[in-house]
Amino acid sequence: MEDASLKKKRSLTWNKQMDIELLRVVAAEGVLKHKAGSRERGAGWQVVANKLGSTSQNVEVTSRAVRDHFKSLEKRHKSKMAEEERASGISVEEQTEQERLLEELVEIGEETERRVEEENDMRKTAAEKERGQAVEMRQIALERIGETRKRQGKENKERKRRRSGETFEWLREKTEMNKKVREEELKERQEERKSQKEERMLFFNQMQLMHEHSTTQFNQLTYDQQQQQQQQQQQFSMIYQQMLAIMQQQQQQTQVLANLLNNNKR
Repeated sequence: MEDASLKKKRSLTWNKQMDIELLRVVAAEGVLKHKAGSRERGAGWQVVANKLGSTSQNVEVTSRAVRDHFKSLEKRHKSKMAEEERASGISVEEQTEQERLLEELVEIGEETERRVEEENDMRKTAAEKERGQAVEMRQIALERIGETRKRQGKENKERKRRRSGETFEWLREKTEMNKKVREEELKERQEERKSQKEERMLFFNQMQLMHEHSTTQFNQLTYDQQQQQQQQQQQFSMIYQQMLAIMQQQQQQTQVLANLLNNNKR
C-alpha cells in the first residue's frame, strides 16, 4: 500500500514559467487553427498535454487541464485589455512574452471563428441559392408549358413535343450556366483559403523556431547551472581538506609542546 501511494501521480502546479511554456506549445502545435469542439482541436490539446507532462516526472497532465487553464489565461487577458481600452485606449506598458503570445493566440482563435462562420454562411447561402434557382426554374418551366398549352390548344402531338424539347433545352442551358458560376465561386474560395493557409503556416513555423530556440536556451542554462554546482562542490571539498590538514598540523604541534614540557619537568 505504501509503494502504491508513492507512485501515484500528482496534479500539475501552474506557475508563470509553465504558463509561458503552455502558450509556446499551443502556438507551435497550431491548436487554435482548428474549429472549436472538433476532433482535430481535441487531438491538439492532447499533444500539448503530452509535451508538458514529459518535462515533469510523476506529474499527471490531461488535455482538459491544459485546455481549461488556457481558457482561464485567455479570459484574464481579454479582461485586462478591455480595462486598458476603457482607461486610456492605449497600453503604455511594454508587453511581456506571455502577453504577446496570448494576443497572437487570441487573434488566431478569433480568425478561426470568423472563418468557420463564413464557411457556414457560404454553405447556407449556396443551399438557399440552389433551392431558389430550382424553384425559379420549375416556375419558369411551368409557365412556359402553360403558355405553350394555351397557345397551341388542340394542335397535334408532334408540335407539343417540339415545344417541350425547347423548354428542356433552355433548362439544360440554364443548369449548365449555374454550374459554371458555382465552379468559379468555389475556385475563388479555394484560392482564398490557400492564401490564408500559407499565411498561417508561415506564422506557425516562426512560432516553432521560437519554441526550439527557447528550449535550447533552457537546456544550456540547466547545463551551466550543473557545471557551476560541480565547481562549487569541488571548491568546498578542497577547503575542507585544507582545514583538516591544518587541524592535524596543530594537533601535532600541541603534542610536541606537551612532550617538551614533560621532559623539562623531569
